[in-house]
Amino acid sequence: MDLDSTLKRKPQQSKAKKWLIGAAISVSALGALMVYQWATPTVVAASQLQIATVEQADFVVKIRGFGRLKPKYQRYLTNTDTAMVEAIHVYPGTIVKKDTVILSLVNPLQAQLFIGRSARACSPKSQC
Repeated sequence: MDLDSTLKRKPQQSKAKKWLIGAAISVSALGALMVYQWATPTVVAASQLQIATVEQADFVVKIRGFGRLKPKYQRYLTNTDTAMVEAIHVYPGTIVKKDTVILSLVNPLQAQLFIGRSARACSPKSQC
């Protein structure tokens, strides 16, 4: 018996090489399974089928979701005088008619002019 040949180690595969071989085998097995599933026809039992005649009717779909609704046409309210919004009477989404009051505006300058004119009109000399 030769002592040198007994004590010499056999070359072993590295751990990285073992992992690569295992991964290659796993991927090829998974690929073969996917090809087999794709190639085999799907069979459905007759009891699971629903057969009906085609009818024409309205197709009503209701969807709920989050987000913002945008109007088809944007319309801006304009005013020739400067004023502040005193009260909002109608909020987005409300159906309005031609005579619906949407906002109440207040202009302090106009209010002062109105009070001054009414005070002059009702002076002590003239009867109100």
